[in-house]
Amino acid sequence: AREASQILGSHMALVSILSLMSWFLRLVGSSILAVIAGSTAWFVATRREWLMPAAMEIQRQLEVSGFPTLQQQLVLLLAELQAVSPEFLGLLTAGLMLLVNQAVLVTVKCTACTVLYCLLWDGSDGVLDASHVPE
Repeated sequence: AREASQILGSHMALVSILSLMSWFLRLVGSSILAVIAGSTAWFVATRREWLMPAAMEIQRQLEVSGFPTLQQQLVLLLAELQAVSPEFLGLLTAGLMLLVNQAVLVTVKCTACTVLYCLLWDGSDGVLDASHVPE
C-alpha cells in the first residue's frame, strides 16, 4: 500500500485530472441519461391508449403459448401503469436511472484508476515492457 501511494502520489496531477474529469462526466452523463429515461417513461405513461392494443395482443399470445406466469405479470404491470401518475413514474424512473448509472460509472472509474496504477507501476522503471510486475 505504501508503494502504491508513492507511485500515485508522484503522479498526483495525472490522478487529479482523471478524477476531476471522471466526476464531471459522471455528473453530466448521468443527468442526461436520467432526464431521457424519465421523459421517456412519462411520455409512454401519458400515451397509455397506444400501449393497450399491443399489450392485449401480447397477453393473448402469452395465454395461447402457455406462459401463465408471464401473462399474470403483464396484467399486474398494466394495472400498476393505470394506477400510477405519469409524473411520478417519470420522476421515479429518472431517480432510479441516476442511481444505477452512478453505480456503473463509479465501477468504471475504479477500473480506470486501477489500469492507470498498473501503467504507472510498469513505467516506474522507465520502460513500458510489463516485466516490472507488482508484488
